[in-house]
This record gives sequence, C-alpha cells and structure tokens, in this order.
Amino acid sequence: MLKKNWYIKKNILCSGLDPGPALGFIADVFGDEYTPMLFMTGDGHRQPPFSWTTRGVWPDFFRQMAAMNKVCCHVEKYSDDVTKDDIPITLRSVFNNGKAFGWEPDFYKELQQVMEICFKTMSSETVDLDVMGKIANSLNRIAKTAPLRKEADIATEYYLKGLSLNKDPVPMEALPNYDVFLAKFAGTRAMALRTEVHAMVGATIQKNIDRYADHLHLITCGDAHITCIDPLYLHIKPPVGTFGVADESKG
Repeated sequence: MLKKNWYIKKNILCSGLDPGPALGFIADVFGDEYTPMLFMTGDGHRQPPFSWTTRGVWPDFFRQMAAMNKVCCHVEKYSDDVTKDDIPITLRSVFNNGKAFGWEPDFYKELQQVMEICFKTMSSETVDLDVMGKIANSLNRIAKTAPLRKEADIATEYYLKGLSLNKDPVPMEALPNYDVFLAKFAGTRAMALRTEVHAMVGATIQKNIDRYADHLHLITCGDAHITCIDPLYLHIKPPVGTFGVADESKG
C-alpha cells in the first residue's frame, strides 16, 4: 500500500525473510531517483526494539551504515530516558554517537500519573478533595497541549461540586457517575489519546530527520501508531529523493 512517500506492508521488515522482491517492487514504483531512508516498525514495546535489524539480510547493511555514522534511531521513550539498552548491540554506536532520540511527548508523564490516580480512586467509596483537584488541574494543564478540553471541563465540574458539599472526603455517591468518568478516562480515553497527537510526535521526529537528511532513520513505535486511522507516518515527510517503509507488525 502506498501513501504519500511511504510504502506500508505488514512483515516487510520484521519477518526475517528476504525483503528483496518487495523492496524491488517499491523501487520500481518510486523510481531509481528515490532511495529508502526511513524505516518505521511497530516493535516499540519490544526490549530492545529494532531487533529486526539483527536478522536476515539486515545486519551487515545496518552495521556498515552505523560504522559510517549515518544512522539515527527514534525510540518510543521520553527524550531524557533513552539508554544504550534501547538499541541493539549491533547498533550501539548510534547511541554512542548521540543519534538515538526519544519522541514521546512530555505531557505523557503527567497523563500517566493521572491515569494511576483514576484507577486507584474509581472503586473507592469516598474521594479526597485534593485528589479531585489534582485530577482536574492535571487535565487542564494537559488540555493546553492535547485534545482533552472536554474531559478537563468535566473533571473541573466534579471538583467544584465536591467543594460545594463541604465534605472531605466526599462520598462517591454524592458525585453521580464520577467513578464511571474516572474509569472511562483511564481505561479508554487516555489510551486513545496516544494516537491522537501524531502531528506533535511527527514534528518531533521530523526535526531530527531534517537535521540528518542524509542518514537512515529507524523509527520504532507501538503497532497501533501505524495501524490507526491517522497513522504516524503520515505526519513524517521523507527528505527529497527518498521514501519511507512502514511495517505494521509488532516485530
């Protein structure tokens, strides 16, 4: 399947099989003037990701490019959390050269904290006002960056309701469906949000692609980022004269 300057096919990279025929077909489609430079795989939750580069025909190819300092790796972690263990040993020089980048938005950190609070609170018979305030304030902060305005407003309404009752902790039964709201947010909405900010994630990755336009770029993410309605690759533009290959499998 072709979309913009990307070719998408499950297992084209991660199967360990010879991708020669498929890549030959892609080359014919794009023409000799185009070179595959971006490789996206859905193995972002593997430890480490990029293990497909150690199988089949890939090891020698990537080892050679890494030795030339022409490889960048983009990891599904925060920029300050990427370690050498997030890169296969065969590509360890990429990390040592300072070209292993984390792309997760920083607001995910606070989002994760809110989710944990929601999970702990939703089954309780009472809820502390300061907990309700933390949830509402965090969602309002996140909503400045991500599409959570509706949820932030609902959390704020519940918090104001709690304050008006002059009770602390507040009986959950005095907050109709607050437990349902918490469960739906933590169990569904917050997870869905991860694939709704691809424009932001794509811009983060794009900066380093543009900075190292003559490098190979290996991009790892959870497979949902590739298979969703608005896939991540559509927010990443291969440099002029190049194209990207995206594998929908989990690696």
